[in-house]
Amino acid sequence: VERGNTGLNQTDPVPAIILDQHGSVLVSAADFATDPDGQPIHFQYATWMAAEGDYFNLTIAGPNMTIGHNSMPEWSGSTLLALTLIESNTENPETLDLVTQVTVVAVDDQVVSLGQIPSQQMYEDGDSLVIDVGPWFYDPEGEPLVVSASSSDERLSVTVNQTNITLASATDWNGAAIVMLNVSDGTTSASTQSIPVQIIPTDDEPKFDAEAWNLTFFEDETLIVNLSSLAWDPDGEDMAYVFSPDDSIGEFALLIEQGVLTLQPPVNFNGEMELGWLEVELRWLEVG
Repeated sequence: VERGNTGLNQTDPVPAIILDQHGSVLVSAADFATDPDGQPIHFQYATWMAAEGDYFNLTIAGPNMTIGHNSMPEWSGSTLLALTLIESNTENPETLDLVTQVTVVAVDDQVVSLGQIPSQQMYEDGDSLVIDVGPWFYDPEGEPLVVSASSSDERLSVTVNQTNITLASATDWNGAAIVMLNVSDGTTSASTQSIPVQIIPTDDEPKFDAEAWNLTFFEDETLIVNLSSLAWDPDGEDMAYVFSPDDSIGEFALLIEQGVLTLQPPVNFNGEMELGWLEVELRWLEVG
């Protein structure tokens, strides 16, 4: 009895090939047919039957075939692939032609960063800074961007309106902070960036506390006032306090030394009077 060569038996139904967007899959010829004689089966040919085949790369290596989705990254759908299988290790190998469906399954991709947002500069007590982060990110599926942001320093506030972030610094503050930015499509993990922000100092005018300029003390008491509580420089510079007494100051004894005002009224004096001018913002100093 001489051994014959029986044809290949096709798997029924023909298996479909499924892979993720941007992914690849390894396919075995044994998934599509069996040989009654026990001979190994290899892929001989593979031909795409539609133009969508251009979105794939395909490599045959004997009993295995690798299919990768490498073009049109956001395309998903199905196309047809014609296969020819062949026996191995025999003189007159049998072949089998069949058609299988190849399907690409959509994947929700993470938002992509297009580059590092440059460091930003603001001026102390200047205008707020608005940054549109939209041009620096995109979602492969075209979904709207979801933005959140926070500051490393509470003196730099951050508010978000869609893709615009608004930075505002506290009054009289200068320095540096880091803005932590998170951008996503609302479903996938966020793409993150850190944006350095510098607040450039400016030369501020002296400031004063209007409520502190009315001084009250008891009869026959010596009043000692730290003048920096009345007027000061926001930038921390030393201030020179010059007092110009009013003609009606009379017997009041007054001394300014190292930023401290010492005031000694006459014995048994009580009431109200205007002492004079303190040369800081030219505010009128009253005692009551």
